[in-house]
Amino acid sequence: MQRMLLLLILSFLLNRPSFAQTGRARILLAERESAVPFRWVSSPALPNSALLLPLRLPGCPETYYLQFDLGAAQSVLYREAFDDIAGKYPKSFEKKDALISVRDARLGAATLTLENMPTRSYAGSNPRWKKGAINIIGTAGADLLEGRTVLIDYPGGRLLLNADTTTLGSVERYSLVYAQGRILLPAQVEGERKLLIFDSGSSAFSLLTDAETAVRIATPGSVATQVTVRSWDHNMTANSFPTTATVRLAGRELPLGIVTYMEGATEQQVRSMKALGIGGMTGNRLFLKHRLLLDLQRRQFALLDPR
Repeated sequence: MQRMLLLLILSFLLNRPSFAQTGRARILLAERESAVPFRWVSSPALPNSALLLPLRLPGCPETYYLQFDLGAAQSVLYREAFDDIAGKYPKSFEKKDALISVRDARLGAATLTLENMPTRSYAGSNPRWKKGAINIIGTAGADLLEGRTVLIDYPGGRLLLNADTTTLGSVERYSLVYAQGRILLPAQVEGERKLLIFDSGSSAFSLLTDAETAVRIATPGSVATQVTVRSWDHNMTANSFPTTATVRLAGRELPLGIVTYMEGATEQQVRSMKALGIGGMTGNRLFLKHRLLLDLQRRQFALLDPR
């Protein structure tokens, strides 16, 4: 999901979970490599605005979708969607005390079991029962990657869970920080060392930062393009500028193209973020021409060319 800087700081610095943590939720996967094709949700204002993973529930002919959102520490399922699914396919999952369990579901080629997954209300998530409908019934968060090696193949349009890294050849790896379900990538922004929170839910933004930084590295004389984005049940305004600035990450210079700030963060919150060396958030846009390897067991990452 696109998040304004305020929510980013509160969730990370104050360690506020986005959803109630049950301590019992688990995502079980076979250890073999499994490919999950993904699709994009796009609009004229926000191309590649969300990345969706196909989910098949047992006994259901329909394909549903989870938004792949590493800005969420924990996966969550949408209450309204599963209430409707229960009316049509009552044996496709189990529900107890607002927690949902699914046995032998299919995420692309991967067979997975979801145990005691939390739910939350999400307006508009009721499935549309018609052919070709894109029904998003939940969010796949960072716990999907917990203890696993995952390759996000952006040019190839697929996610490799439990990726077999022996097929990748010699790959230079770099350390990452994984804390409180957040992935932070060391980078240099205009020569300054920063940590960037990687949020695959903030798809449309190369760098989401504070207003001062955004204006400073924007192309001189450029005017912000304003777009209203939705983060859960809130609408916010994204202010994006063109920029020629680059980010050095995983040994590569990556052009930003655009830099963005969200309205709403206070000066104190921005100072707190900077004091920890956090330069902002990056999403899928920065990596669209590459493959991104995330090894959360070894706390390492790498950036690879397309195949």
